[in-house]
Amino acid sequence: MKDSKFLSKISTELEGGWKEKPTVPLVTDGSLRNAEFYDSPYIGEIQSPPLEEKEDLFKFMEENWPTEITARCGFHFHFSLKSILF
Repeated sequence: MKDSKFLSKISTELEGGWKEKPTVPLVTDGSLRNAEFYDSPYIGEIQSPPLEEKEDLFKFMEENWPTEITARCGFHFHFSLKSILF
């Protein structure tokens, strides 16, 4: 992240269901139960690549956000730092 003193890159994982096949690989997520989804033939988790710009992260999330979620769904971030000392 060029505008950050500490962060190098960031990525995210989005969990849920999609009505259409995601454009990025879909990974099985054991915490999700298929029976809880009504309109989503594609259920699991998608992962962004490591991104250097926050605008790219926002764009990935906007373009890939699940069309259906349940109480078991979530998302989280992975960070890499510019120095191991941080």
